[in-house]
Amino acid sequence: MAVVNGTSDADVLLGTDGDDQLYGLESDDVLLASAGNDLLDGGEGFDTANYYALSSGVNVEFNSASTTVTAADGKVDTLVGVEKVFGTFQNDTFTSNVAGVTLEGSAGDDVYIVGSEGVTIIEENHLGYDELRTSLNTIKMDPFIEKLTFTGTGDFKGYGNASDNEIIGGAGNDWLWGGAGADHFVGGEGFDTVSYSDSLEGVRVQDFENYDALTIAAGDTFTGIEAIQGSNFDDVVYLLDNAMIVDGADGYDTVSYRHSFDGVSIGIGQQAGPDVTLLNVEKVIGTSFDDRFTANVAGVTLEGGRGDDVYIINSAGVSIVETDLFGGTDHVYTSLSSMHMDPFIENMTYTGTADFTGYGNDGNNVIVSGAGNDVLLGGAGGDRFEGGAGIDIVSYDDSSEGLSASLNWGPQSGIALYDTYIDIEGLRGSKYNDSLQGNSDDNILEGGTGDDQIVGDDGNDHIYGGLKSGLDGDVAQADTLSGGSGDDVIVSAVNDLGTVAHGDQGDDTVTVNSGSAFGDDGNDVLTGTGSNYLLFGGSGNDLLVLNLVGQSGTGGVAFGGMGDDTYIVNTTGLVTIQDEGWDLNDTLILNTVANLSQLNVTRIGDDAYLHSANDGSVGVPSSGVKLQGWYAGYNNIEHLQTADGQVYDLPATVDGFAMFG
Repeated sequence: MAVVNGTSDADVLLGTDGDDQLYGLESDDVLLASAGNDLLDGGEGFDTANYYALSSGVNVEFNSASTTVTAADGKVDTLVGVEKVFGTFQNDTFTSNVAGVTLEGSAGDDVYIVGSEGVTIIEENHLGYDELRTSLNTIKMDPFIEKLTFTGTGDFKGYGNASDNEIIGGAGNDWLWGGAGADHFVGGEGFDTVSYSDSLEGVRVQDFENYDALTIAAGDTFTGIEAIQGSNFDDVVYLLDNAMIVDGADGYDTVSYRHSFDGVSIGIGQQAGPDVTLLNVEKVIGTSFDDRFTANVAGVTLEGGRGDDVYIINSAGVSIVETDLFGGTDHVYTSLSSMHMDPFIENMTYTGTADFTGYGNDGNNVIVSGAGNDVLLGGAGGDRFEGGAGIDIVSYDDSSEGLSASLNWGPQSGIALYDTYIDIEGLRGSKYNDSLQGNSDDNILEGGTGDDQIVGDDGNDHIYGGLKSGLDGDVAQADTLSGGSGDDVIVSAVNDLGTVAHGDQGDDTVTVNSGSAFGDDGNDVLTGTGSNYLLFGGSGNDLLVLNLVGQSGTGGVAFGGMGDDTYIVNTTGLVTIQDEGWDLNDTLILNTVANLSQLNVTRIGDDAYLHSANDGSVGVPSSGVKLQGWYAGYNNIEHLQTADGQVYDLPATVDGFAMFG
């Protein structure tokens, strides 16, 4: 047995073939191992035990209690104060459970078993196939290590190097980074993710044959991997099915399933969940088969391709791309309260609970609304509208020309040609001259701007020459409005100039601005709101209301016709009334005259003017009521009521007003 002592300098010590003791003492020493059971004591400094001279591999174990090196022939060296071990040129195994150790395997297929942080591994390029096994929950592979295996418990984070690595996770939810090189990732049990967040550029990833030779994803393959996280740049991920979750991270990221052999079902959201397949992805390309896309976030483009695709849209800002008519019959389901169908989508169904506005495209669409009061616009093409519950209206406000539309299988023209309606209660016309017809239900018919012809047909209809909202625009229009049978409500446009509105049968409510309102049969309510309007009560006990916008100028004219009619004057302008009926219960209500003492009666020719005593006019009064032909036989109003509610019976003679002075 030889005992070899070093000096205070950096020494290189070599023993004999026997059982030797080498003492490095001070400084950074190199202790060359040989045959025998040796004691290698490095002393102070950074000391290295070197086994390059051995012809077979060694097993090195660094533990807190002791450090030993076992050779293939069974010899065991004991290391004290040694910080680095240089292995043989054969297959070595290094185990370190203490920090501050450097392991250098050199040539051969070496295995490093690391159970402590602070262990450094040195390998040279192309000198064997080396493996790092670790129980640490986070580790980075040193350069030129080819394989990383997690042997611990819990979730693991493993980082590869620039070589072609094989990285194997454990039973937990692992995150694996390969770095450069063609890497093979094995997830094991749990939910495992491969991440490219360390890339300095966008990556192209494929879960089958990854041919991309331009990024760190080149040649990467996956086994038992549940998710891929992209880089912070623009990535493209190609998948064969929807079994793998993709988180695009930052950048404009695309996931494509175009190489798939079957349709996929994809969910796009902000957080991972049972129905979310893609996160932070801006574009998704489907297969050539029947795909299903669910988008719960904005800023996503969905491209279905061929096949009968289904798009479930729960967020605004989602674009759908279908390239041609050969892309199958595609369907959009949306919970948004407003939705435009992208080109080459055939069907749309509203799945929400609010009032819905749905816009078709230029194809032949089927548009199905929900339970609210919905507005549906089909665009061009022969469209089928299905209303469901609520008051649903088909609108042609987007038309570039006038059209004809009928809920009662009547003539159709323009973009309404070949349109059909199921459970639709109303129609809304274009900005041009339209013809609209209702059916036997209670309809809402809105002409919009233009000179429209609207027929309510049967049912208790609401007919508007303009829009129900009153936002008709500034263009004057003259519509022809007809209620048909039923108790209808008819309102002319705000800018009505010459509209003709007929209540027809039933007890109707007809309002015109500067047009003509005909009550026809029934007990009707006719109202004039502008100037120069005409109210014709027709038969029945009618209520005729005379208003005047601006309260000045010349108002309208009312003809009560047959029945017990009531005239209400609410304007301080001048209006005209002529009652031609011979019934005995007609009433004139002057809400602009406070009481009987304020009433003046002026006769000019055969007409009687009833006006306030203080209206200040000279000659023909500028306010009040002109009872046309009163003194020529049209003295058929029996009662007069002033604003205070007092009612006065008028004598049957033409001079009946003489009592008022």
